[in-house]
Amino acid sequence: MPLIRVLHTADLHLGSSFSSFPGQAAGLQADQLEMLARLTKFCAERQIQVLLIAGDLFDQPLPPTKLVNTVASLFASIPETEIFIAAGNHDPAFIDSPYRTFTWPANVHCFTDTLSFVDLSSMPISLPVRVYGTGFTATAAAYPLLPEGFSVAADHRLNLLVLHGELVSGAQNSDYNPVKRDQLAATGLNYTALGHRHAATALLPLGAGYAAYSGCPLGRGFDETGVKSARYLEFNFPDIVNAPDPTAYQLESELIQFGGRRFVEHIIDSSGCETNQELAEIILNQLKAAENSWQRDCHRIILRGSPDEGLSIEPFLLRQYLDDHLFYLEIIDQTEPSLDLRVLSAENNLRGTFVRLAAERVRQAEMAGEPGEAALAKRALQLGLAAYAGEVKPNANR
Repeated sequence: MPLIRVLHTADLHLGSSFSSFPGQAAGLQADQLEMLARLTKFCAERQIQVLLIAGDLFDQPLPPTKLVNTVASLFASIPETEIFIAAGNHDPAFIDSPYRTFTWPANVHCFTDTLSFVDLSSMPISLPVRVYGTGFTATAAAYPLLPEGFSVAADHRLNLLVLHGELVSGAQNSDYNPVKRDQLAATGLNYTALGHRHAATALLPLGAGYAAYSGCPLGRGFDETGVKSARYLEFNFPDIVNAPDPTAYQLESELIQFGGRRFVEHIIDSSGCETNQELAEIILNQLKAAENSWQRDCHRIILRGSPDEGLSIEPFLLRQYLDDHLFYLEIIDQTEPSLDLRVLSAENNLRGTFVRLAAERVRQAEMAGEPGEAALAKRALQLGLAAYAGEVKPNANR
């Protein structure tokens, strides 16, 4: 039996609006298509026979025709790779879904509603592989899409399943196709390619096979930071006279990083900084030291520590200093006043009264478990003290 090479990916969310990044949306959308191009190029270079896309290829049920045509062209560029797509909760197989109505290249197979399979032994690729799949037909599925009692035939095929859903155990449930571990373990499947969770997981042994989430290959926000990946798998069967024994295979697998623009968070210590320009230089130097791709990445800067007493941190000014260097920059001020609040609160004047009231507001918010309110109160305290020092600028609250 030949070596069978599989690439498993999911959750590309092509056509995302990127409404949180209006100034960068066009560039981020282009990045998504560039990532798909990298995946197809990998398939061509590594002679991938099977590409599994486990849902949410698109970010919406009815993506623009131009986008669908571009995706189809990329798929057509790798005719030696059989591509299997499961409809996800973001791109469910509505009646007018492109998964039902579009004429895809011959190597593309879309799983929509009921569970079905494609037997590659009867196709030009001629591999003893059977790929199963099913998909969402609505934006939620509180019931399992995998039929109860499903199992594969014991007929010397490598059996793969591509599915979008939430892996659950015991009495757990989900509104997004609960996939029961014990059910998967009883199917006889060799590998289940899962989508929906955007973080990759390790291979999970289940019965005679494995299951895994590939994660998304490219992040779309600061809840998906760092470098993302797709999963590459090699199934190797021992040489035997007749048909291969599907329980005797060897599996090699690894997560492959395909690069692309990242979303990165940085914590910057502002302690001792006297001016916004000095702080901007510290931020810039830390970004340069972090990664070679720092200029094209999306950065969230979290400022901590205690800057100089007279400094009012102004995100607007910091962005003015830094924007020319970066694709996207977001600044969150979590600094603490450098003054001794105990001394200030003891002052018998207006500033002392302000410090006592503001510090009490911070204390109450922290005791109530309200970090957002506590941060807001600390910011008010910082700006108030800067005002007493005569350092507040008109845009200091931006």
